Amino acid sequence: MKYKKDKIFYKFKDQKKVYDLITYDESKLDYYSLIKKYQNQGYYQLIINSRLMIDLIRDFQKINLTVYDIELQEDDENFYEELHKTLEGLKGNNNSEVYLKYLIQSLNLLYYDNSIEINKISLGNSLNDVIIYSNGIVMMNEDIENEIKSFLKKELQLIIQ
Repeated sequence: MKYKKDKIFYKFKDQKKVYDLITYDESKLDYYSLIKKYQNQGYYQLIINSRLMIDLIRDFQKINLTVYDIELQEDDENFYEELHKTLEGLKGNNNSEVYLKYLIQSLNLLYYDNSIEINKISLGNSLNDVIIYSNGIVMMNEDIENEIKSFLKKELQLIIQ
C-alpha cells in the first residue's frame, strides 16, 4: 500500500477560514521548508488539539473509518490498557456504537480544547488507513487520497468555527 503525506493549512478568504491539505514528498521538500513556503503564501498551520481529534474520531465513522489506535503525549499504562480494550471492542461489529460512545466519554474526561494530549489517531477499515497527527500531518493510502482530502476539508469547516 502506497501512502501520501499531507499537511493541513488554512487561509482566510472573505473573513472565513478555508482549509487545504497540501501533499508533499519529503525527498523533495523537508517539513520546515514546506511550512515556510506556505506561510509566505499567507497560509497558517492547523494544530489539531485534543477536542478536534475527538471530533474527527467520531466524524470518520461517517465514511466507515474506525479508530484503531490512539497515541497520547504521556504514557499512562492504566489508561492505555483501558483505551486498548475499548479500541479492540470497536473492531467487532457487535456493540461498536457502545464502544465508540465509551471511548469518546473517556477521552472527554481527560482532554479539552487547548490541550494537545492526543498526539496521533489511526483510523481505518479492512482496505484503507488514515493517520492524523496533532501537528496537522495526515498520512493516507493513495487510493483514498481525494476522498479523505474532500472529507477533511468539509468536516474541518463544520467543526471549527
